[in-house]
Amino acid sequence: MKLLFKKFIKKWKAETPVFWKFVRNASVAATTSITAGLLAVSTGGISLPEKTTTVLSCSLFVFGFITGYAGTREKK
Repeated sequence: MKLLFKKFIKKWKAETPVFWKFVRNASVAATTSITAGLLAVSTGGISLPEKTTTVLSCSLFVFGFITGYAGTREKK
């Protein structure tokens, strides 16, 4: 487990190619905006349809995964 974690940290700190930086930054922006929107809606006391909440939650998961994947790409 430690070896896997150390390998992930090493890849995360490595220099990332330009394309993957763009993908990572776009994914972070999408994740941040979806999270802020859901937080604003829940704070305002407004309820979204269940299907919308499900789609947004799945989108958060996918964009979070893309952020992690793109962040671990390194120049060869």
